Amino acid sequence: MRKSSNPKFAKAKKEAIILKYLNDQLMKLNDSYIDGAKISFTDLKLSVDNSYCDVYVDTWDRSLIDDYVDYLNKHAGTFRTYLAKNMSAYKVPHIRFKIDAVVDNVIKINNIFNEINKKK
Repeated sequence: MRKSSNPKFAKAKKEAIILKYLNDQLMKLNDSYIDGAKISFTDLKLSVDNSYCDVYVDTWDRSLIDDYVDYLNKHAGTFRTYLAKNMSAYKVPHIRFKIDAVVDNVIKINNIFNEINKKK
C-alpha cells in the first residue's frame, strides 16, 4: 500500500480494505453452522497501533447473534490467516468480532419517538 499524507485517510482506507477481505472470506467459508445465517460484517475499527481490529457483525436472525459472534471469535484465526495471505501489510491485526448494535439502537430510538407521539 502506498503511504498517504493524511493519516486518517490512510487508516480509513486500510479499514475498508480489511473489511472487504473479511466479507470475501465469509462468503468463501464452507461452514454448515453459518452458511444459512446471512451474516455480514458491517464495520471495522483498527486500533491505533494496527495490532487489533474490532469487526462488527450483523445478521437477519438477531436472536442468535450472540452465538454467531462467539463462533466467529473462536475461528478468528481463519480470517487472520486469510488477511495475511492477501494483504501486503507488515502487521496483520488480531481480529475481535463484536455485535453491531446500530440496528438495536435505531429500534430503541423509534420506540421512544412513538411513545412521545402517542402522548401528544
